[in-house]
Amino acid sequence: ANAQKLIAERGEEIRAAAMVMHNCAWTYGALAAAYGLTVRERDALSLLARGLRAADAAAEMEMSERALGYLLVGARRKLAAATNIEAVCKAAAANILVFR
Repeated sequence: ANAQKLIAERGEEIRAAAMVMHNCAWTYGALAAAYGLTVRERDALSLLARGLRAADAAAEMEMSERALGYLLVGARRKLAAATNIEAVCKAAAANILVFR
């Protein structure tokens, strides 16, 4: 009864606080970590999801294409994905991707 009263009185505040916490989890990589992804792997997948080519994603992350390739191999392995596209799709379905 007390929980129902609290939700009735302050439901919007509770929802807003939950959204802030969820957004922080995205930003700081907690959701990615739950899947075993590093923040860098998550960021690489996010850039590919935005439509960047590997060369452009590597430049944005200030690394070589080869280093980006290693990040993506790790991300694919952790997400059990055969291709970068499949990894991006799985990460999107799990709400891992971050768009800034």
